[in-house]
Amino acid sequence: MDLEALFVNFQSSAFRLEGLPTYRVPGEDLAFASFLKQGTIPAGFNAPWVALVEDFLAEGKTVNRLRLLSESLTDYESFEVQAYEAGLRVGEKIRVAPRIDCAYESDFWFFDGKWIAWMNYLSDGSFQGAEVSTASASEIKVVEQWLRVFENSPNLRDVYACTHQA
Repeated sequence: MDLEALFVNFQSSAFRLEGLPTYRVPGEDLAFASFLKQGTIPAGFNAPWVALVEDFLAEGKTVNRLRLLSESLTDYESFEVQAYEAGLRVGEKIRVAPRIDCAYESDFWFFDGKWIAWMNYLSDGSFQGAEVSTASASEIKVVEQWLRVFENSPNLRDVYACTHQA
């Protein structure tokens, strides 16, 4: 099974751990440049993802994300905090934790309590592909630790409000 098939076929839950300070995502260049110049993200940015989340939630599935953040947000992290707002509005659960407090090693997606997709990136944040497999017992323990961090971390909206009050 590959990552695309997991998104099509998962039955109940998807959990994402994101920990890099910067990602280089094809298709985000214009939105990121707009954010850097104007401090806002173009309307409709991320619409395909938001539509997927809406569909997943309408089917009774959960989509949760834990975003690890730098002590001082990078420009890209600030961009993501704003970009995530559309997903939050439709019901994606996004929580945040300080990267410095966590033993972060690698991003992943975890589906239905059994499928893991380790996300591979270059040092500049360019995505190189995903390694998908049935999670081993040791991988499930790693995921369970991250799920505990998720459960004990603040919602993104709380951090978003704090970030923009200064």
